[in-house]
This record gives sequence, C-alpha cells and structure tokens, in this order.
Amino acid sequence: MPSKILPTAKILPFARPGLLLPAAPALDAEAIAATIGHPGLARLYQLWLAWAVEAGAVASGGVPDRSEIRPEALRPWLGHLAIVEIERNPFRLRYRLVGTSLTELIGHELTGRYVDELYSRRVRREAIQAYRSVVETRRPHYRHARYWLVLRTIGYHRLILPFARDGRLIDTCLLALYPDRPEIARAADWQGTLSRADIAAWFGRRKVAQGLEPVPERERAPGK
Repeated sequence: MPSKILPTAKILPFARPGLLLPAAPALDAEAIAATIGHPGLARLYQLWLAWAVEAGAVASGGVPDRSEIRPEALRPWLGHLAIVEIERNPFRLRYRLVGTSLTELIGHELTGRYVDELYSRRVRREAIQAYRSVVETRRPHYRHARYWLVLRTIGYHRLILPFARDGRLIDTCLLALYPDRPEIARAADWQGTLSRADIAAWFGRRKVAQGLEPVPERERAPGK
C-alpha cells in the first residue's frame, strides 16, 4: 500500500494560496522578496528569470531549457531540490531525482515515485493542480502553506519552476521546498514533542477564540 504523508493534516484558514509568478523580470528585488516569503527561494526564482532572459525565452514566450538544471549552478539549494518529470496522456508527475534534505524531511525515498502514489488526497490534489497550472501557463508557482497537526502548526515554502525541451514542450519542473520552521529537518520533526511554550500558546489562542480571555493588545485590529 502506498505510503501517505501528513494523512491527518488540516490546512488552516490562514494558509496562503499558491501564486503564479511572472515569467519575465517584471518585479524588482524588493517586490520579489515581498512576494516570496523565503529568501533562498526568492534568489532561485531570480536565477530562473536570468536563465530565461539569457536563452531568449522571454521574448518567445518560452521558458529556460532543461539543460540549465546543473548541480554546479544550483549548489546553494541542492539538498532541497527535486527534478520532476511531466508525463502526458495521462498527466502524471514523477520524481526523477530528489535531494537528500528533502528525502530526510519526507522520511523515505521519493526518487522514481509518482505524486499520485503519495500523500493524502488533499495534498495530492493541490500538488497536481499546481503543476498543471505551471505547465499550462508556463509560469513559476510559489506557495506558503501551513497545517495543523494536533496542537502544532507546521508549514513549508514551495517553488515550482518550469523547464522545456528545446524551449518548447515543458517536460521538466524543478521543485524547491523548505520548512517554515528552522528546527524542522527530518520527518520526525513534523510531529515531534511539543514544548510547554507551544502548548501554552495553543491553549491561549483557544481561550481567546472562545471569548474566555481578551485579545492581547498586540493582536487587536486597528480601532478595536
């Protein structure tokens, strides 16, 4: 039976929806940093844009060639990257290569596996839709998602970058993923032991939601 990842995860109401990013240098560095909430992924997106400009892909409405995916060029992000092959008829996503840090985060090897064999139904559906949008629009996709696991919130920053064969058919995507909590590095950390501070904060939020305690001053909306 295929393994499931985060089977009990529930997306919180404040989860940030995915964003399709410009396929041309339409944003300055400050705007990119404000859009992409992870500095490393912001730099990776800028590198992808530079490749597109160098290849002349922007003028033709294309994307960088997959030959740009070289370990030496991607060294700062290497452990958190995966190369995803796009199959058509039917549309399927296959992990061709997966970085060591991503493998440790998931807890088992993904290389050679298909996205539709993994994850919970909700996570699988969102991922496939994100890749479809990348292939159809020929634009990168960024998402900051957050989940609730019992008393703990976890999340990740994800960037999907399209690459083409001969500048035309998109047959490869580069996936980059980082947890949004620096202490998370392995699969066990996603559901690790809660600290007293975590538990106290959670119960504090519950009391506020139930009207048992006033909203802290710093969390009040303007004029409240």
